[in-house]
Amino acid sequence: MKLFKAIQKSGISRRKASQLILEGKVTVDSKKVIQPWHEVTENQEISIDGKKIKWSDTEEFLYYAFHKPSGYVTSLNDPKEHHIGEIIKNKKLKPVGRLDKDVSGLLILTNDGELIYKLTHPKYGVEREYITTIVGKLSPKKIEKIKKGIKIGNEILKCEDIHIIEQNDTYSKVRIIMKQGKKREIKRIFKRIGNRVIYLKRIRYGPVTIDIVPEQYQLKEITGNTLKELLEIKKKN
Repeated sequence: MKLFKAIQKSGISRRKASQLILEGKVTVDSKKVIQPWHEVTENQEISIDGKKIKWSDTEEFLYYAFHKPSGYVTSLNDPKEHHIGEIIKNKKLKPVGRLDKDVSGLLILTNDGELIYKLTHPKYGVEREYITTIVGKLSPKKIEKIKKGIKIGNEILKCEDIHIIEQNDTYSKVRIIMKQGKKREIKRIFKRIGNRVIYLKRIRYGPVTIDIVPEQYQLKEITGNTLKELLEIKKKN
């Protein structure tokens, strides 16, 4: 098995695994290896920054949906903040992407590093759907601007679709679909056009919806057709 794939078996994304190898942080049987395509066998010991990782060519992958409450950072360990690791006891599970501390909603958790890579890399264009409440009205002109893309710094941020659920002179409740997965993209987009986000919740990531875990703090295994659709994303080249 390729070294980067073996590291993925421990729940690290492919991109991160390759990065760690190229940075010289990975050893195989105590010898530094900087080639991601280096072949390893299951009886060899792999360490990252001197810490041995657990991996197996036959390890069973786990797929869970979690309803993250606001007030927790998307980390399994944070000495300064309340984190989801206080709720998620299976430390093999890694979050797919992140939700800000003040954002609630759906998180996918898995130990499948290849799937994490496919779900988060912009190349694969996996949809993330949110419900947000913003201050002020959202005009048709603003909606068109968001769909076309807004330049912020060196980035162009845009949505795939946006729909007003309800609005008045004070607030607007909006459903928005994103594909880029950039840091705080929704908050940054609305801030740029003069509408501050006061509530944000993710309700869908790819084929997985918040309906699986309707209650905050709820954790449930992803199964059936939803899991099949999720694994179809993993097969993409």
